Amino acid sequence: MPKLKFYLIVPLTLLVVSACSFFNPQLPKRDISLVSSSQRSPVEVHLVQHAMGQTLVPVHPQRVVVIQRWLVQIPLALGVKVVGALGLALTLQGLGLDNKQLGIEDIGAAFSPTNLEKIMTLKPDLILGTIDENRDNYNLLSHIAPTVLIKMPNSGDWKESFMPAANALGKTRQHNV
Repeated sequence: MPKLKFYLIVPLTLLVVSACSFFNPQLPKRDISLVSSSQRSPVEVHLVQHAMGQTLVPVHPQRVVVIQRWLVQIPLALGVKVVGALGLALTLQGLGLDNKQLGIEDIGAAFSPTNLEKIMTLKPDLILGTIDENRDNYNLLSHIAPTVLIKMPNSGDWKESFMPAANALGKTRQHNV
């Protein structure tokens, strides 16, 4: 009889332990020790509140991808390096700029599906977009790089979108807006 109890208790214990680890409600752990390839030292990060929650973002991102056409103006205005942007040719022509001169890769046409493969090849350290256009891709985008989605402004006040984007870019203290 004691052997029977042992044979029942061990599998039940293993079943409970494995079930608890399988159904753990915690979010997957993300390595936040972003490392610069040249310096091999951790990059300083800050917590950014945005439309999809909270994201740890480098304080001074070096490779930003913008996945909303009109948002590309904000990092450019703040002097942040943009490595890729959606619908870039039309946006930069409207600003009188050239994407080749700025070294920005066009990652696709506006109103087309986000090209995740092209974004991955750019190795961004921040992806910036809007919640309206990118809510469905947020989980995929956040696996590529820290992703901040902001709300499109309801009013004509430019600060509604500028300030959250500037915060994500680590530029709110440097610029008096």
